[in-house]
Amino acid sequence: LVGRNLKIKSGTSGKFIKLPCELNPALFRLAGLIISDGHLTRNYIELSNSNLEILKEFINLLKKLFGLKGKIEYPKDRVSKVRMSSPIVSEILYKIFEIPYGNKARRVVVPKIIFSQNEECVLAFISSIIDCEGYIGKSEIEIGMTSERFLKDMGRLFLRLGAITTLTPKKHSYRLLINGYNNFSKLYKIPIKDKIKLLGFNRLLNKKIQKTF
Repeated sequence: LVGRNLKIKSGTSGKFIKLPCELNPALFRLAGLIISDGHLTRNYIELSNSNLEILKEFINLLKKLFGLKGKIEYPKDRVSKVRMSSPIVSEILYKIFEIPYGNKARRVVVPKIIFSQNEECVLAFISSIIDCEGYIGKSEIEIGMTSERFLKDMGRLFLRLGAITTLTPKKHSYRLLINGYNNFSKLYKIPIKDKIKLLGFNRLLNKKIQKTF
């Protein structure tokens, strides 16, 4: 036991891996990133994203939480990615956060454990989904996914914050919509990291204020 972390020895590499002793917002932020744009196998964790700031954050989260080291890869004609090998961390993400191994698009779910966590953990998880899967338009926030169950559970998380959502089907997927200033105003605490989406989100929050002048 070191500080607020455990250290265990990996059976494959022989290296020590740091494990958090308790659930925290950083873990839920990491889980959300992998659920959105990541890929999990029994041996490695991967995230692909065109936003290099998101990839850098992914590297920092895995280092902070588990002591893993990684770097951004730039495959030719493909999206940039980060891949880190750790069967132990993969198993934790699989068992605690219910992230499926392999192709997860239709099997992904909101981890049950999040519904018993504090608001800070919920906000961290929602922010990662918006950063990777969200679209912020002139009058709405939209999250598109293949998994209907996932978006239904995301609706429950938004409702916990006081925002009402609408779930609608598309051709081969579903979208969760949030409209109206009354709903947007309940979400101001969400720590969106994507700079363009944050600008759009702030614009939605400021719309009602601008109309009063």
